[in-house]
Amino acid sequence: MHRRFTAHADALLIEPEPPRVLGIDETRRGRPKWIKNEATGRWARTERFETNFVDLSGSGALLGQAAGRTGKAVVTG
Repeated sequence: MHRRFTAHADALLIEPEPPRVLGIDETRRGRPKWIKNEATGRWARTERFETNFVDLSGSGALLGQAAGRTGKAVVTG
């Protein structure tokens, strides 16, 4: 059954054109949280970000996401 489905999907799907204009944006996921370092007793604020890649020149669709918002996240994402 799975083989039939993938064969049918492969026949229908086409390779999309690469975006001419790539959009990169960061989004915070959820609210910031505070965690306490038990060894030092100090509190630290943590936030979860993700970097989003979108096609600005075509459909505007989301092309992918990477955890974090650093240059390394963009390059390795």
